[in-house]
Amino acid sequence: MPERVSPPDESVSIKMPFAYAGSLIWRNLEKILAAVLVITVLYFMYLANYPFFHTTVEGIVIIIASAIFLLAWKSRQVLKNNYFLFLGIAFLFFAIITFLHTLAAPGTGIFQNGGAPLSSQFWIAGQFMLALSLLVAPFFIRRNMWFITTVAAFALIDLGIIASILFLNIFPATFINGVGSTLFKNVSEYVISLVMIGAIVLLYRNRESFDRQVLISLLIAFILTIATELTLTFMASSTDVFSFTGHMFRLFSFYFFFTAIIEVGLQRPYDLLYRELRESEEQYRSLFENLTSGALLIEPITDGEGRLVDLRYLMANPSVEKHLGKTPVELVGRCYSELFPYPGRDPVFSISEQVLSSGEPFKGELLLPATGRYFDMAVYRPGPGRLALIITDITARKQAGEALRESEERFRRVFERSPFGIAIGDLDGRVIGSNPALESMLGYPKEELLNMNFARFTDNDDVEKERILVVELLEGKRDSYEIDKHYVRKDGRIILVRLVGTVISGPGGKPMMGLAIIEDVTEQRQAGEALRQALVEKEILLSEIHHRVKNNLAAFISLLSLEGSTEDNEAGRELKKNLQNRARSMALIHETLYRTHQFSEVDMDVYLTTLVGQIVSSYHLSPSIRTVVEAKGVALDLARATPAGLIVNELVTNSLKHAFPKDTIANHTDQKDPCTVGIQLTKENGLYQLTVYDNGVGLPAGFDPLIAKSLGLKLVNFLAKHQLRAEIEVNTEKGMEFIFRFKR
Repeated sequence: MPERVSPPDESVSIKMPFAYAGSLIWRNLEKILAAVLVITVLYFMYLANYPFFHTTVEGIVIIIASAIFLLAWKSRQVLKNNYFLFLGIAFLFFAIITFLHTLAAPGTGIFQNGGAPLSSQFWIAGQFMLALSLLVAPFFIRRNMWFITTVAAFALIDLGIIASILFLNIFPATFINGVGSTLFKNVSEYVISLVMIGAIVLLYRNRESFDRQVLISLLIAFILTIATELTLTFMASSTDVFSFTGHMFRLFSFYFFFTAIIEVGLQRPYDLLYRELRESEEQYRSLFENLTSGALLIEPITDGEGRLVDLRYLMANPSVEKHLGKTPVELVGRCYSELFPYPGRDPVFSISEQVLSSGEPFKGELLLPATGRYFDMAVYRPGPGRLALIITDITARKQAGEALRESEERFRRVFERSPFGIAIGDLDGRVIGSNPALESMLGYPKEELLNMNFARFTDNDDVEKERILVVELLEGKRDSYEIDKHYVRKDGRIILVRLVGTVISGPGGKPMMGLAIIEDVTEQRQAGEALRQALVEKEILLSEIHHRVKNNLAAFISLLSLEGSTEDNEAGRELKKNLQNRARSMALIHETLYRTHQFSEVDMDVYLTTLVGQIVSSYHLSPSIRTVVEAKGVALDLARATPAGLIVNELVTNSLKHAFPKDTIANHTDQKDPCTVGIQLTKENGLYQLTVYDNGVGLPAGFDPLIAKSLGLKLVNFLAKHQLRAEIEVNTEKGMEFIFRFKR
C-alpha cells in the first residue's frame, strides 16, 4: 500500500520566515555588530566635534571612490563590461568635488568664504554628477567607450563646477545661514532622487550582465543614495540630526558600492571583473562543442633530438566523427600514427613541424594519404607544446569542383568547336563572348567583336523586328525565339542567318545575359530556292507528259471505236471494246494525276469510282445491277495504281458480262437482294488489300481462275504476281470474290 502522506504542519510554514531571518542575522552578525559600533562611534564624534565627524565620513567616501577608480583603471584591459570602467572614472571626478565639499565645510577654515553655503553647493554639484553618471553607465555595458574622451569630459565638468562656484559665482545658492536649505537645494534633492530611480530601472533591465550579489549590493547603494537625498531636504542646519542621518545613509551607500566593486571584486574577481571572461570561456566551449568542423587539441610527441615523431589527441569535438570517421572517445589519448597509419611521411607531420617551429598558423587544402580524402585544414599553436586543428572534409566539394571544371571544359570545347555561331551578349545588346564559327561567319576577329553592339552587323530592316522579340524574352513572355535575319559581314556582303535566342537568368530568375545560336543559311536558302524552282519545272513537265499520254491513249481509244463500228463480227467488236476499256483504265490514271496535280500518288477512291463508272457505261446493263466502290483515304503510286486498275477492269468486266443472267437478276429481285459488283481497297499496317466481288452465279464447277486460259484472267494473274507482287485468294461460295494482298 502507498505510504500515507501527512498534511503539512501549518506551524512549520509560519515558523520558516522567522527561521530564515534568524539564520540571515546570525550569518551577518559580525557585520551588524560592526555597523552598530561604527554608528555609535560616529554619533559620539558628531556630538563632540561635528567638523571632525564630517571630515571623517567624507574622507571614507573619497577613499572608496578613488579605490574604485584605481581598480577600474588596472582592470581596463580585461573588462569587456564598460559599466565599471565608466563608473570608475565618474567616481574619481566625483571624489574631487567631494574633496572640495569637505574642505569648504564649516570649521575647516580652508576657504575664506567657506562654510555651509559653499560646502552645500559642492554637495549638490557632486550628487548631480554621481546620479547622472549612474544613469548613463548602463549604456556602456555592451558598447565601446573611449577612455581618454570620457576622462576629458569629466575633467571639463569638474572644471565647470569649480569655476561656476569659486570664480564666476553663478551657481545657485543652496544654503543660507540662519534660514537653512534653499528651494533650489530641496528641488535638486528630489530631482537627484528621480534620476537615481531611473538608474535603478536601467540597472535592473541589464541584470543579466551582473553577478547576483553585485547587483544586490548596487541596488542597495542606489536606494541608500536616494535616502540620503530625501533626508537632507529636512536639514535646517549643518549640525542637526537630519545632517547626521543623511551622512550615515551616505556612508553606508558607499559601503555597498565598496562591497559590490572592491570587496567582491578582490575576493571573487571572476564574479565581477572577469565575469565576462568566464562567460567568454563558456561561449568558446559551446562553440567548440557545436562547431560543424572537426576541432582537435593535439600534443606533439618528439624524440630525444626534438624531432616530431607523432601527435597525441587531447581533445576532440563531436563533429570530428563526421569528418574523420572516428568519435572523440576513439581519438582522445591515442596517437595519429596509430589511428591513421601511412608508410611514408604524412604531410600532417610536416605542417605541424612548420607551425611549431615558426609559430605561424597554417591554412589550406590537404590530401591525407591515410584516408584518401581532402580536407580544408587550419593548424595553429594555442600555447607551448600544443597544436590546434580545425578540419573540414571537402572531398565531396572537391569532387564536385572537378566535375564542374570538367563540365566547363566540355562546354568550352563545344563552344569553341561548334559549327554554328554562338554569341553571348549583355543586357545592353553588346557582344561579350563569341566562338570561332561566328567570327568566321561575320569576318570579324574576336577582339573587334568584343563589346560590339549586335545592331552594328544586323541589317537595318531586321533590327526592330528582333528588338520586339528580345523585349518579350526579357519580360518573361517567352522562353526563346527563332528568327531568320540578315547580317552584314565586315566585307559588306549580306548573309542570311537563322538565330535562336534565349536568356540566361541568375538568382531569383533575374536575366543576366543573352545566348544566341546562329546558323548561316544563305547557301541553304539558295539551294532551297533552286530546288523549289526545279520542282515547279518538274511538275510542269510531268503535267505535260501525263497530258500527252492521256491524249495519245484517247486517240488510240477513238481509233478502236472507229474500227469497231465497221466490224461485222461480234467477237471482233467485243475484243475491241475490251481493248478500249483497258486503254481507258490506263488513260484514266494519267487524267486523275493531271487533274489533281498529285504526280507521286493516285487517289484510288476517285480513280476506281470513275473507272467503274466508265466500264458500266460501256455496257447496256439492267438498272437492277449496282456497283459499290470503297477506297476512301487510300492512294497508290503509279507503279501499283496501273496494274490495280487493269485488274479491276478485267474482273468487273467479267462480272458484268457473266455473273448476272436474266434468271439470276429476276431471282435477286424477288429476294430483294440487289445484284452487286463491288470493289474494296483498304490499307492496314502497311499492307494493302484489294477485293473485287459479285453476288452473281459464280464460276462453273471445276473452273480454276488461277490456271484459266482466257486472256482476261491470264492478264489478272500476271499483273497480280509480277506487278503488284500480291497474294491471290479466290472465294466462290457465294458469287465470286478475288482478294489481292500486297505491300507498298
